[in-house]
Amino acid sequence: MEPVLMYYRLFELFRAIDNGVIRVPSFQRHFLWDAANILDLVKSVYNGFPIGVIIFFESGENIFDTADPSVTNFPAVENLETRHNYPINYVIDGLQRLSSLYNCFHWKALEQASKFNIIFDIEKEELLQYSSYSSPGKYIHLSSIFSSEMFIDSQIKLMSYNNSEKILNIASELHSRFQEYTIPVMKITGTDTKDVVTVFERLNSSGVSLTEAEILRARSELEKD
Repeated sequence: MEPVLMYYRLFELFRAIDNGVIRVPSFQRHFLWDAANILDLVKSVYNGFPIGVIIFFESGENIFDTADPSVTNFPAVENLETRHNYPINYVIDGLQRLSSLYNCFHWKALEQASKFNIIFDIEKEELLQYSSYSSPGKYIHLSSIFSSEMFIDSQIKLMSYNNSEKILNIASELHSRFQEYTIPVMKITGTDTKDVVTVFERLNSSGVSLTEAEILRARSELEKD
């Protein structure tokens, strides 16, 4: 196994998820983080703090069955094999972090309360979960940061307020912080899938080992082909 450390911006990771280049093997655990965990993670990114290394197993072929979106909170990518987007990067460690960030920056139901619906209070310059009952007067949805159209719409709205120049500068700084943030990614390459499972088990914070049935299930669908 040959580990290589690389750095990626958030939008690069998100694009790879959308294209099916980053996938989650079916032996991964369900998403477990609560609202406080997610908000703390996003605050760390905003402040430029490190959030740890994401670990991928890079393969030139489809070696694991992909976990259901209910496990990953990633979008379902249809006809993955027809896309020829190789190599594939299987998430071995960092699913909770990666899934949290992806969903926060892609949340579409802007008026719906959710642990993924995070906004930035312009006046207090702080991040918080959206609430229809107690939202601040001036705010930006985090999901607008990587959408040019949504961010422009947010800027237009902010221009209508008094002291708009200062407000727009704050919004621009917010945009830059997330656009420029990089995450270290350790890529492991090789051919022995048993080594991949061993790495996963040792990194799994729950300390629960995979059963033989779980390992076999991760490959079962592929072996039918």
